[in-house]
Amino acid sequence: MILPINRGGARSEVWTQMFADTLEVLIEVPDGIETGARGAAIAAGIGAGVYANFTEAVEQAVSVVRSTSLTGSIRPSTGPLEEYKRLLGAMREPWIVWPIWRRHKALGPRKNESNEKREIFALH
Repeated sequence: MILPINRGGARSEVWTQMFADTLEVLIEVPDGIETGARGAAIAAGIGAGVYANFTEAVEQAVSVVRSTSLTGSIRPSTGPLEEYKRLLGAMREPWIVWPIWRRHKALGPRKNESNEKREIFALH
């Protein structure tokens, strides 16, 4: 599977490689920044008969600008994936207490607790 990405995350080689690693897919970064406008122009070109279909239009109107391999794609690497999975598990742990914090917040201020202090520490 090949996943094209663009805009903010596509500007960073680090982020695109992280996407490839965590999603375990090839990533392609197309040229240009106004991809929505390009898509509209491609659709108009198909309607006007310039292109026969989307496949032909994309082959002619879109090119890949960044590559980290000979195929023009950013290839997933299994090495960092295990580390990302480990970090994801560590990041999920604090969210286990989220229901407890929500119940605590719903109870209102405790005796001798100022509203100002409560607002600072409240979770939204």
